[in-house]
Amino acid sequence: MTTTIHYWVSEGSNNLDLEKVSPFSLEMVQPNLTPWTDSVDKNVIHAQCPVWNHRNKRNFVVHSAIDFSFKYNRNAPIPKKLELLNLNRDMGDIIILQDGWDYSEPVFQFRFPMIVFWTNKSNVWIESKPHPYTAARNNFVSIGGWWNLSKWNRSINFAVQMVDENKPFTIKRGDPLFEVSFYNQSNLKDDIKLVRELEIPEKIWNEQHRNTNVKRYLKMMNPRHLFTDKPKSKCPFSFLTK
Repeated sequence: MTTTIHYWVSEGSNNLDLEKVSPFSLEMVQPNLTPWTDSVDKNVIHAQCPVWNHRNKRNFVVHSAIDFSFKYNRNAPIPKKLELLNLNRDMGDIIILQDGWDYSEPVFQFRFPMIVFWTNKSNVWIESKPHPYTAARNNFVSIGGWWNLSKWNRSINFAVQMVDENKPFTIKRGDPLFEVSFYNQSNLKDDIKLVRELEIPEKIWNEQHRNTNVKRYLKMMNPRHLFTDKPKSKCPFSFLTK
């Protein structure tokens, strides 16, 4: 069996809402998500292991759309704690701070890429997590988490902690940023198929906008919204309406 996950990409806006008409929705701007299995030489010994393959076919890599770098200075006044480097265009707004994000620590939330995932399958979980090489190559570790995608639809964006604040944070186009994995809790053997969309359906747009902005009014989200599945009908004939 196959679980299909749809996704759509935006660069976001200054308040972390999405730009509905976004060049990031195009593959020529924002690269496609790729299975982790595509990043590994098929001849290495672990790539031939069925256990490794089963996990990593469901594990997808998010790549950077642009080149950028910056230095961090803990002792500088805000907003001079961040010094952008080697930028040929005005990218000064690529780093933003939300409520609770503080320049006093080298932890940042980025404007791009912002990705919305959705599925028609029930009880599918999504996990955002660090890519294993960014700490060594790019001087950061992404900040992740997971929740029940079938129950709570919202966007994912890119947040990081620098590994060594005395060294620059550097990314090239195509570099891995973080990973996204999917788990069908009803059947963990299901294959995962990602389908990229050029436009986001109006229903999904409204749902993610509502869910993402709940935190403006509720600082502590009730866990049942994030981690529990939609309740099953007690009607013995409910399958007829699916």
